[in-house]
Amino acid sequence: MIRKRSRDQQIFEMKISARKFIRKNIEKLKLREGAFLIGVAILIGISAGIAFLLFHWMIDFLSNFFLGESTENSVHGFKKLPLYAKFLLPLSGVFISGFIIRFISKESGGAGIGLLLKFMKVKNGVMPPLMIVPKIITSALSVATGIPLGSEGPIIMIGSGVGSSIGQFFKVSISKIKLFVGCGTAAGLAVAFNAPIAGTILAVETILGNFAIKTLTPIVVAAATASFFGAYFLPGFHIIPLEALGYSPEISSATEIFLYTFFGLLNAFLGIGLIKMTYFNSNIFDKVKVKLPEYIHIPLFLLPFALVVPFVPEIFGLGKDIMIAGHSFSPQFLIGIALLKLLFLSIAFASGASGGIFFPILFVGYIFGLGFGKVVPMVFTDLDPEIGRSFAVVGIGALLGAATQEPISSLIIVFELTRDYNMLPSLMLSTVTAVLISKSFSKFSIYNYQLVKEGISIEENEESALMKENHVEICMMEK
Repeated sequence: MIRKRSRDQQIFEMKISARKFIRKNIEKLKLREGAFLIGVAILIGISAGIAFLLFHWMIDFLSNFFLGESTENSVHGFKKLPLYAKFLLPLSGVFISGFIIRFISKESGGAGIGLLLKFMKVKNGVMPPLMIVPKIITSALSVATGIPLGSEGPIIMIGSGVGSSIGQFFKVSISKIKLFVGCGTAAGLAVAFNAPIAGTILAVETILGNFAIKTLTPIVVAAATASFFGAYFLPGFHIIPLEALGYSPEISSATEIFLYTFFGLLNAFLGIGLIKMTYFNSNIFDKVKVKLPEYIHIPLFLLPFALVVPFVPEIFGLGKDIMIAGHSFSPQFLIGIALLKLLFLSIAFASGASGGIFFPILFVGYIFGLGFGKVVPMVFTDLDPEIGRSFAVVGIGALLGAATQEPISSLIIVFELTRDYNMLPSLMLSTVTAVLISKSFSKFSIYNYQLVKEGISIEENEESALMKENHVEICMMEK
């Protein structure tokens, strides 16, 4: 009896010891996993920074080659070209890009975030590693030759591709690959805009839809690393020229509250117009895309832009020099430029040309706001004539929010660009108004219209995605 008790006691003590051993090793494993995630996040941040430096250098190199000017003064360089060169230059870039898209990497075409969302929904974040270099080349060609697309969407896509490739290299689970894609997204936006908070919000709000601390920590680390990297190697770089960002006075009257609300309403309809035009153009272009290769159909779709831009050079390229000089233009001209750029942006975005939509939306919102701000003092004579700059900056957030239907990231991007607390009330008022109206009139955004076209659910969250990934028998086996 004593022997039996001692044997039972020994077995019990062995079980207790085994449990302690297992718990101890589980805690060590968790620490190792946490350190691994942080290490990969730093690696993704540095890789996104290197990709951005390469991308930035290539755009400036090509811009100097074609125009004799950097992208900061691309419109000035474009104006000096002979008429035939003004016509051929925008088509030549997408013609060369079309060959790369056709024969090297299909994924290097199209805009960034929409394609990224498709990868997340359809392929669980698994992206082809060979996409990164062709994406840099095709997007740089588009920006340098003046197509109305931006450089920030591609760098987000490139950063996400780096994150996905690292996840595939280490053969981690699908959930971690998605997390690394989110890290790449945050790092890409952070280094392009010097906006780590906005990059983090974009990743968790738009790409992952998960605000859990375990998810958030690596994303914050990746965004901060990329932002530090960009600030160190490109000191003084600003995505929007500082000369274009004026100081915003505080809201001081009921008239201003009305005007900023009304301005949000106008931007809502501009954003809805961009979404609907892009969707409409995409449906038409798809019928042609199946019949013609990329190096034919993309230049064909952009032919109207090539015919117009020699006579309205202000819509060429990124237009940073136009943002600086905008205060010298009439309000009618500014509003006309904004509407024309918006039209060609919808065409370029739907055409399949490589590039992003972030900066063109910022440009349109800024120029439209500057024009609106010049009209306001003519009607309300008691207001400060310098209020135009305030409407220009607020227009960035309002139009971005209306087009993307993402209010938080839109607000934070503008705030990180300006660091202006006085502007926040007017920015929030216009942006929230624009987003609410946009969501009322459009069930999808400029990011996910392609998913809607292809019948892919845009409401699915991470929990439902995990339910689809894991079958009951697998869960039972793990038990």
